[in-house]
Amino acid sequence: CPRVHEETWLVAAFMQMDGRYVITGRLGCPVCSASFAVENGIADLRDHTSSSGKRRDTNYEGDESAIRLAAMLGLARPGLLIAISGEENALAKEISDVGEAKVVALNPPDSLEDSERVARVLSGARIPLASSSLDGLVMTSNTDDVLDAARLLKPGGRLVLKSRDSLPPQFRELARDDEYVVAESSGPMIQLSR
Repeated sequence: CPRVHEETWLVAAFMQMDGRYVITGRLGCPVCSASFAVENGIADLRDHTSSSGKRRDTNYEGDESAIRLAAMLGLARPGLLIAISGEENALAKEISDVGEAKVVALNPPDSLEDSERVARVLSGARIPLASSSLDGLVMTSNTDDVLDAARLLKPGGRLVLKSRDSLPPQFRELARDDEYVVAESSGPMIQLSR
């Protein structure tokens, strides 16, 4: 659930499916009773009281950009789970193909289609994924909540931001160029006591 409370899975009720793809349905939270629609195959997990999470179409394309982002995310083995927030999510299918990764495209352009490895999700400022569930995260549009990246990434998971953005202390910078900064999650701090 994207709302702030103890983490839980959402309960699904599907109204229309096409094979394994959900076309319409509802997702409900057993903790706070929030309900979210699935329309045209896209789960809308936004808090409709806020204005964040707007979708926009972009003509961002190119195999070279997809290969570059896949390398920044460290997609060296198949099956890794990444999320992309920002205009780069238009490259979700290409990135998935390059790294054989599972990709969650957050607030994607209308032109992006679901596939076996690409899921489209509409979300607000708080990304509706479980803690320590991601191997990589591209966050180039709404970097106000970079601390959410620390919650989402597994220790050693990679974060890609625009190079103008600063990194929180939970991340170690790996590389930087004119466009992007790549960082690695150090994981949660462990308290030592006697």
